Amino acid sequence: MIMPRAGAGATVLLNKLYLIGGTSDEGADGINGEIFDPNSQTWQILNVPPELATRQQPGVVHVENRLFAQGGRQGETISDANLVYSPFAFQSYIPAASSGDGE
Repeated sequence: MIMPRAGAGATVLLNKLYLIGGTSDEGADGINGEIFDPNSQTWQILNVPPELATRQQPGVVHVENRLFAQGGRQGETISDANLVYSPFAFQSYIPAASSGDGE
């Protein structure tokens, strides 16, 4: 881990481990998420919205190709905020049919 933490939410998506929220050893909030790639054995920073970076113990799951971070605590307050993160934006290209007159 780049930043040791406790109280983070975690899930595996597309063969990578995602950590969201939590607190550092010094008790500091506001740390970003992290992604661990087991193939390269490397960690990288996942920039998350500030309100999620300060969240402790969020529920983190994946559904299909999206990551959901829900609830958790912000200080003494229980949060009902939700975040949806998609590492990929899929686009489809459907070619237009020829009009038959060479255009």
